[in-house]
Amino acid sequence: MRAFRSGIAIYLIFTSVAAAQCEGHRHADQVAAPPQAPSARLEYALGQPKSVDVDDAGTIRQVSYVKAGSHAIFEGDIIIGDANQIEFAAAMGPVKLQRRAAAGPGDLTPFGYVARSVLSGAQKWTNNVIPYTIDPNLNSGDVILRSMQAWSSLTKLRFVERTAANSAQYPNFVYFTIGSDPRACLSEGIGMSSGRQNVELVSGCEYGQIVHEIGHVIGLHHEQNRADRDSYVHVETANIIQGYSGQFAPRPAEYKDIGAYDFDSIMHYEPGAFSCNGQPTIVPNRSLPPGVQMGQRNHISAEDADVVNSIYK
Repeated sequence: MRAFRSGIAIYLIFTSVAAAQCEGHRHADQVAAPPQAPSARLEYALGQPKSVDVDDAGTIRQVSYVKAGSHAIFEGDIIIGDANQIEFAAAMGPVKLQRRAAAGPGDLTPFGYVARSVLSGAQKWTNNVIPYTIDPNLNSGDVILRSMQAWSSLTKLRFVERTAANSAQYPNFVYFTIGSDPRACLSEGIGMSSGRQNVELVSGCEYGQIVHEIGHVIGLHHEQNRADRDSYVHVETANIIQGYSGQFAPRPAEYKDIGAYDFDSIMHYEPGAFSCNGQPTIVPNRSLPPGVQMGQRNHISAEDADVVNSIYK
């Protein structure tokens, strides 16, 4: 399975790659500039590669992200916080996930909620219910409803519209809204965070991409970032956009993977994700099962559904 399974992927295929430098061509003294991909298909946010040291309950971990607009984005489509706030906090040392004052010992900052979901496994939704609200300005409401139905038809999860009448019952909820990055479909954290957490959609975020983003909301990580992924795929670092190799880092060994590695998962990157030159960045170590397309955005795999049902009993 994927991590937590305890995780976007739209397809990034360059038809014009002249301005995108490859990771393999980077020099030690070179500062990476935001890659340019004017002809890329919609998928992952692109921007300035960054990293931050995070103090996760005493364990220091490095989180690689991309600064795109005001967002700090992890693995292309997972918003982990406000990029400027993270940079400011990181200037004073590893960013602590827990609040230092005016909160109980278990309370987390907003950054802490989403960063911990990335680092330590997602928080499950209460009573298998995911409350949601759809921004009335979005013109993809019908597709969102169909994408939620795809998950609820195969799993024990229910999606309940949050209204003024039941808002007190559902303080934590998903808000589908218009995105700020024209190239990307984004979700805020993995699993349930705290209060309102956004799924940002723009023109081009279609059924398969929305199903993928809802997978993150449920608690699923990207399949190719499992701790055991090297037994199944090889990451071609030389073909990755300069500064973006951190987006392929496997999750820590203590991060819980469930089930077998699933090439058919809707949470798997496609072979050319973050490619700088049109060549594959992810290559299977073995022949794929008949009919399986790695990185597909057409359906929830049987293993995807099994993993969710093992989490939400």
